[in-house]
Amino acid sequence: MHGLFWRDSRKVLEWFASQSVPAFALYGRRQGVIIANTGPLTRLALVGITVKLFNLEHHRIVMLSWEMRRVPEPSEFEQTFLNRLRDHRIEVGSYHFIAWEEGRDGFQSLLKSLFKVDPPSALIVHEP
Repeated sequence: MHGLFWRDSRKVLEWFASQSVPAFALYGRRQGVIIANTGPLTRLALVGITVKLFNLEHHRIVMLSWEMRRVPEPSEFEQTFLNRLRDHRIEVGSYHFIAWEEGRDGFQSLLKSLFKVDPPSALIVHEP
């Protein structure tokens, strides 16, 4: 596998699901892929986390996700986050769901810009 294919677990799982050899998915973006699978339901944890943050009066919550999870549409996990913000009457914008240049330098630049003027009260980072 080459390029960013290895980073998009959904594409990998779809490939395995299309093969005649039995396969099993442990974690990954497996929702909706016809393959035997197991793993945590991170969306449920995210809902609990956001409720807790709102109860603690956090409103400047930022989620950092890989581009493949943001573009062309937010993945299910990220969309759940955006929906929870809207449920709490937070007008969602690029501040909450930032496009950033992936890699060490891009991450450092992102953090510097985030904390320069109006720092987030919470960061949710779904991917390592």
